[in-house]
Amino acid sequence: MEVATDDPSASLVSDIDDVEKHFPGTLTAIRDWFRDYKIPDGKPANKFGLGNKAASKDYALKVITETNESWAKLVTRSISPGELSLLYVFVASLVRRKKQKFCLFYR
Repeated sequence: MEVATDDPSASLVSDIDDVEKHFPGTLTAIRDWFRDYKIPDGKPANKFGLGNKAASKDYALKVITETNESWAKLVTRSISPGELSLLYVFVASLVRRKKQKFCLFYR
């Protein structure tokens, strides 16, 4: 979740527990929407990990950091792509802060 820094409520929220404290019911409504939004198309409800609880800021930042590090190793070829095929397309690289060409496709 995020709150725009120019929102008057931004100073109230620094982690996920603050959302429920200051905006009761918001997390439940968001979780329910993400669980059910595919149902009208005949698809099953989504399921969530973490015991259906929203993760803390620290947990989310850890996952983002680990994922980015793995991506950086892949696109710099520090690790084998395995079943992935690295085809070149134009995207901004977060590794070297310059434009590089990478796209991931499963074979």
